[in-house]
Amino acid sequence: MMNNWQEWLVGVIVVFCVGYVFYKIYLTMRKAKKNIHPCEGCLSDCKLKDIARNKASSKPQNRECSNKKCC
Repeated sequence: MMNNWQEWLVGVIVVFCVGYVFYKIYLTMRKAKKNIHPCEGCLSDCKLKDIARNKASSKPQNRECSNKKCC
């Protein structure tokens, strides 16, 4: 077993790192489930963010139908 305090410290650090990785994966999965874009809080530009921005801008707006006859 671990008798040296340095071995215990390394073990604790490894456990925290593994926990942090699982937490980040959990947050990513939760965002995907809620249909939130992963680049929402990102400040830098990337291809994925550009694709999402272009896709959002190409969606048709809620416009009135021009074929409707009024009175």
